[in-house]
Amino acid sequence: MAKKKKRKETKKDTSYLIELKGMLLILISIIGICKFGIVGAFIGHFAAFFVGVAFNILLAVLFIVGLYMIVKRDYPNFFSSKLIGIYAIVISLLVFCHIDYIKQLDTSGTEIFKETIDNLMAFANGTGQIQGGGMIGAFFSWANVSLFTIDGTRVVCVALIVFGIVMFTGVSIYDMISASKTKVSNALKRGEFKSKEKEKEKELKIEIPNEDEDDYEEEPKKADHKVVISSFDELKQPEPKEEAVVVDKDDIEIIMPDDYEENKEYKLPSIELLNKPKKKKTISRYAVLYIIMAVIFGTIFCKLLYLQVYKYDDYKEKADTSSTKFISESAPRGLIYDSEGNILATSEQTYVLTYMQTTESANAIFSTLNKVFKVLSENGENFEDDLLLKVNSDGQFYFAFKSDDSDVKKATELLFKSDRGLKDEVIEELYKDHEGDFTDEQLANINAKLLEITPEDTFYYLVELYGMYKMLLPEDYTKEEYNAIVAKYKDVDGKTITKDLLEKYSLEDIRKYMVVKDAINLQSYQGYKSVTIANDITKDTAFIFYQMLNELPGIDVDLEPVRYYPYGSLASSILGYVSSITSTEEEIYELKGYDASTDLVGAAGIEAAFEEQLKGKDGGTTVKVNSEGRTTEELFKLESYAGNNIHLTIDKDVQYAAEQALKDTLARVDATVIN
Repeated sequence: MAKKKKRKETKKDTSYLIELKGMLLILISIIGICKFGIVGAFIGHFAAFFVGVAFNILLAVLFIVGLYMIVKRDYPNFFSSKLIGIYAIVISLLVFCHIDYIKQLDTSGTEIFKETIDNLMAFANGTGQIQGGGMIGAFFSWANVSLFTIDGTRVVCVALIVFGIVMFTGVSIYDMISASKTKVSNALKRGEFKSKEKEKEKELKIEIPNEDEDDYEEEPKKADHKVVISSFDELKQPEPKEEAVVVDKDDIEIIMPDDYEENKEYKLPSIELLNKPKKKKTISRYAVLYIIMAVIFGTIFCKLLYLQVYKYDDYKEKADTSSTKFISESAPRGLIYDSEGNILATSEQTYVLTYMQTTESANAIFSTLNKVFKVLSENGENFEDDLLLKVNSDGQFYFAFKSDDSDVKKATELLFKSDRGLKDEVIEELYKDHEGDFTDEQLANINAKLLEITPEDTFYYLVELYGMYKMLLPEDYTKEEYNAIVAKYKDVDGKTITKDLLEKYSLEDIRKYMVVKDAINLQSYQGYKSVTIANDITKDTAFIFYQMLNELPGIDVDLEPVRYYPYGSLASSILGYVSSITSTEEEIYELKGYDASTDLVGAAGIEAAFEEQLKGKDGGTTVKVNSEGRTTEELFKLESYAGNNIHLTIDKDVQYAAEQALKDTLARVDATVIN
């Protein structure tokens, strides 16, 4: 008896605990839906992390589950066929929400998770609206898009919805269609039957004579047929049947009629045929659906296993490289003073226009640059032009060398062509099947062949290399238009492409786009870095670009120090100047830690002689970026340090007087010579 009592008490306590848990779930759902205080906000954000825009629905489901636990005092079966159907429908709807979000972002791959988390963080911070289906939607969207693309994912979602409906209702699609047809036909039949009954009622209406109701008696209806009894024995109860007698097969005597002709070939059927036939096992429709879904989810699981385990390191490295960038911060150079403490050379912060290539910005690069060049031209700004290949007003191409030395010219031209892949083209032509190192004679032949390539041929080569034919695409081009133009110019040489481009652009315009594409190409070898489009732009121009940033993917405005001489050309022969690193000096300065693509160095005078002292320590910031190249999060910052200052023994006033005296003297000498 004691044992039975103990069991009852345990069961009572268990049901009591289930009821309490149900009340707790209801409380949590109400606080989360109503967003009561910090706790309510946390519950809402926590639910949004999993299901995104459907977080209120998830909290409502929690409320229903809690109510069920209180009423039934038991846990619901979360793996019943109906709930599995609901899960399939909910997952497909979350994926549908996330597909629209992905299409809006124009992104794919592991960036889906990053963008989803960024959106959830913005929602949690109150700086943005929740979008997509949360991490569940992101997970299934990423898995399906990786396997089936966006259009295929839509088809899979529709299939999941159908599967969910079948699981929830327990009725196959065929049965649903058949049942609906039967209901429609029955409804039509019922309508016809009712109309016929109404007609009969009208015909069989009994007219009551105009007499008192008490005197009127309705005549009883006579039976339409007569019951005939031939004898009283028929009214007796039937006698009980006798019990069946088991007769042996050999005791049965078959009496045939007289006119029966015996057919000796005929054989009586086997007595086993009287046994109940065995039913053949048929495969259920649900079993087929289970197999199909198992194959789909098995494929997804294998793909995820391959991506997350086998290719984890490769994709992690790609994701880290493409989602982060280092924004370098140039350190200001040291100041140069005269003997009285007057500043002869300093650094000023100026606005710089930069371009960062991402997936989205690369697709719209030519339309973006078109807007950028238009704004620069309207505001009288110049763009950064470091491309050695130039074109004059007559349409003639040439290399603009900075030195008159023939050896320097030759070395510069060879380096320019090698960096852009022309050397590989020459090697492919001269020594296609060569293996190992080249001899001095072979290298000389390669260099000679490179030097034979004219500036014009180099220009046509770069037009083809950088896909300049994409300049012919409209601003908001479709995928079909893009594929059509790619197919059109697939095997077309640069000269023909240039001819088609000249129908819409000038040679100088084509070269402007080429300058930026060339800078991006060279910068790609140095990591995920931005390229400078325009230096030292005015504040007004910078603010115009700030307002247009949403229309210009990849474009950004930064502040960088620029060398400034307050007294103009005063003591310029002494102070010198700074310039970008030339191709011949590139290797030397890179060994010293310089960035040859962006850093400026002293080229003459004090600037060159005291370069190591004047040069500061560059810093920068490592940030996370989105698909447009915009900064979403700052990871860490490296401070920059200005260079050391230099104090000279000259006096600016004495120097000014000396320069003016020399200028006047030279003017008098020139006048005397002319006279």
